[in-house]
Amino acid sequence: MNVQNIAVSLIFNLLFSLEVRASMHWAVTENGRIEAQIDSVFHLRRPFDLIAFMEQEARLQSLDEIYNDLLERKSAIDRKWVGLDANGGDVGLGKGRGLRGVKAGDLEARLYAEDPDCVGAGGKPLSLSQLYPGSAGIASLMREEMRLENNLKSIKINEKGFNLLPDCERSYPLEISMQAFEHLLGWKERRNLSMEPEPTLESAFLFHLRSNPLYIDEWGKKSDNKVDDGDVVDNASKEKERANRDIDLFGWKLGHALTVNGSSWPLHNLASLYWRIVGHAPHAMECARRAVHLAPREHRDLGLAQMGWILLSSGRPAEAAIILHAALDHSSFAQPEPEDPSSQQTAPPATHLALANAYALLSDYNRSLACYENALKLQPGLRVAQLGRHSILCQQKLEKALLNMVDSLHDILTELQEYHKKQEEWLKLQEKLLWEQAPLEIRLLNYGHDKLLSTGTGKENQ
Repeated sequence: MNVQNIAVSLIFNLLFSLEVRASMHWAVTENGRIEAQIDSVFHLRRPFDLIAFMEQEARLQSLDEIYNDLLERKSAIDRKWVGLDANGGDVGLGKGRGLRGVKAGDLEARLYAEDPDCVGAGGKPLSLSQLYPGSAGIASLMREEMRLENNLKSIKINEKGFNLLPDCERSYPLEISMQAFEHLLGWKERRNLSMEPEPTLESAFLFHLRSNPLYIDEWGKKSDNKVDDGDVVDNASKEKERANRDIDLFGWKLGHALTVNGSSWPLHNLASLYWRIVGHAPHAMECARRAVHLAPREHRDLGLAQMGWILLSSGRPAEAAIILHAALDHSSFAQPEPEDPSSQQTAPPATHLALANAYALLSDYNRSLACYENALKLQPGLRVAQLGRHSILCQQKLEKALLNMVDSLHDILTELQEYHKKQEEWLKLQEKLLWEQAPLEIRLLNYGHDKLLSTGTGKENQ
């Protein structure tokens, strides 16, 4: 067997072992030689190099594998993109109304318009103003020890006594209190606390005040409580002046009362309420601290709740949650009389609401919902608790929808990046494959007339 026959035999073995389809790349000439077709990638620059031939075959196989992988990746990307539509049902958008092609702002608007909880929340996003105490603390005025007529009725104000505002620090000096959570950073930095006046609290307090016998019998006489039927703007201005006058009288009476009895825990609680209405957090905190220190155990929850509300309004929800939990714990210390089980004191819904708002500001929505549920158990049908609960559920769904959108788009982006890498790999291999192929002019030059005829005959036989 001569060298030529050995080479031909070796080529045939390679072709069969590498599963190369001969009809695509090879033809048999008239003289019995196997030659690469003119357009075959196996028409190499170095036809005598066996290693180059084997590497060319490996490249061709790799190209086929990468091409098939690219097709599969493209199908997977299409499926994931279409799969975005299926996520809509999980966030209240309904079937067939998913996230595909939806911008974040459009998704938010759709949720507020269609989701039952978002509709129940008024179709508006969760606002920080909803998460502050508002009218919290007014319910405490219904306790016998806290009633205005029991604490301020005997206080008379002469003209020299005006502008004497409650000064809890001067009325009752207190260096340190073991009951007032003074280890918290919010207390240590109490001079830097800042809060806005609470108009909702002011409105609720004025409503309570003007229905009180003390106001009707004495207080109202000092206040211009008549509003003429006339210009609306003028009436609003007069009502504002009247409200300011009533709040000022409340502060002046408290100031006088504290000079007479500086160790009264109800007066310090009322003074803290006054400073909350005005919007002075350091003064409100000092008064609440003394209310906690001076109050008996069964009433200590009122001062703690005031401290929690002040911290919450000052933007310290984590510390507010600690103190509000303590207020809830202290509210259970009052033991009912055996003959009157209904006399047991429980924390007012406002404390649960404030705690729910604190957890909402901390994005701890599960605990926030539990606190709203507790408030509704104490007072079923409480509108503010229902609104807060719907708002939290709506916020949870919105965040879930946005996270689903981000996760899905991130997965698609990752797939696209991998697809791009594979595509670059395929292009490099293709470039190398074509570079190893002999140039067209060389293939045509080496391809004689007899080879062209042989190629034509081979094609006809196929």
